[in-house]
Amino acid sequence: MQHHGTQPITTSRLLLRQFTLSDAKPMFSGWAGNPKVTRYVTWNCHRSVQETKGLLEQWIKAYQDPSFYEWAIVENASGRLIGSIGAAVQGDSSACEIGYCIAPRFWNQGFATEACRAVIAYLFGCGMQSIDALHDIRNPSSGRVMQKCGMLYRGDRSAYLPAKQETVSCHYYEILKEGDPHR
Repeated sequence: MQHHGTQPITTSRLLLRQFTLSDAKPMFSGWAGNPKVTRYVTWNCHRSVQETKGLLEQWIKAYQDPSFYEWAIVENASGRLIGSIGAAVQGDSSACEIGYCIAPRFWNQGFATEACRAVIAYLFGCGMQSIDALHDIRNPSSGRVMQKCGMLYRGDRSAYLPAKQETVSCHYYEILKEGDPHR
């Protein structure tokens, strides 16, 4: 496993890059402070731009760790910050869990799928063997992104969300690297 950290990734319509502090306001107004977006994620809706800035400060420090993966999703055509995508490495293994958020005005345009495909390819290039994702069963759109990226449904799980103090039912998806005998 060779971690490379959050390096820039370019697709036909997107630039995936590290976050900067100047992203706090568009991130807050785009999705982090929007209950419509955050109702299905593991963290609570941000209450202020300062809260978003505090999170970005943590991420910026974490970029020094080559096993930290968190990208800002920028639309090439407009230069607008439209979302985030990240992967949490599972211990010392070659497995990780991927997650993403997109601002509502950019939903249903294929941006989440495009970003997710690019990050999956990047992570496999770093040596990951398995990438998984969960989505709240009340959010089937997130599951469609996973399916479009080649992830396979592996069953249902309950997930406890400490920030929200609730347990939710989730669909679990996984994709294995080509050549993996368990694929």
